[in-house]
Amino acid sequence: MDLPINRNPATIMHIDMNASFARAEQQAWPLLRGKPVGVAAYTGPGGCVVSPSYEAKQAGIKTAVNVREARMLAPDIAIIPPDPNLYREVHKRFCRIYRDYSPDVTPKSIDEAVIDFTGTPILKVRTMEENSPNRLELMKWGLVPVWASDEKIGYKMINARAETVHEKNSFKKSFEKRRCLVPITGYYEWKKVGSGKQPYYFRLREEEYFALAGLTAEWHNKEGKELQTYTIITTAPNPLAAEVHDRMPVILHRKDEAVWLDPEAPLAHLQSLLIPYEAKSMESYPVSEQVGNPRNNTAALISPVH
Repeated sequence: MDLPINRNPATIMHIDMNASFARAEQQAWPLLRGKPVGVAAYTGPGGCVVSPSYEAKQAGIKTAVNVREARMLAPDIAIIPPDPNLYREVHKRFCRIYRDYSPDVTPKSIDEAVIDFTGTPILKVRTMEENSPNRLELMKWGLVPVWASDEKIGYKMINARAETVHEKNSFKKSFEKRRCLVPITGYYEWKKVGSGKQPYYFRLREEEYFALAGLTAEWHNKEGKELQTYTIITTAPNPLAAEVHDRMPVILHRKDEAVWLDPEAPLAHLQSLLIPYEAKSMESYPVSEQVGNPRNNTAALISPVH
């Protein structure tokens, strides 16, 4: 029987968190930190280790190894019975973190969750780093500079101005070393109408997909958690965009995409690419106000309204 192949981009992520149980025990009991720990439903020799800590894994202990074998591999391992209340709280906290990336998080069992990234501002971007090949990555929108003390600064860094990106401390290093392409089919902008705002959809007339000029950054918190983020560069609007807003994203011509990612490209030349796209090659039209709710994700959101 031939089954149909789903060739659509993946938007669903299934996460198994049972590996965090041992880590949670180490956080709850400081004396266990840095030592091999194994959570086992039954702590006797025939019991099964359901969650080995990092240190236990380093000793060769894998999930489903019995306690007897675990003690042979790491004689000093601490075998601990499960604490469902603790793991349930850990599960809730993880889900809260996941909702920073998508509002559509469905908890499953005590150690599982499903995240749907459809319609979220986390986009696949093509990144450039010195001495490494181009690739696709998922990143969080809102650049967090390496020197930041709190990742929440990213909420204020979703855009970088073309006029100052080469000199502003928040973006200078990323402009020099961590440029990226943000592929899209179109973007929204809001026009002030009376006391409210009307959303408009902008796209290219002849290109179904195109790329915005972006910058990336890698940030770590005090616990070592890594976060990959990006920002979109904006410039002065062309006449079409100016009817709606006083800025527009930098849209790169297809011929300039490789240049933007080239680690050897002169910075002065890169700066010259950060200009408004030709208005004659774009179109825009008003769309439903439902686009303002991130939970909405239908084709109707890019359909014209009158």
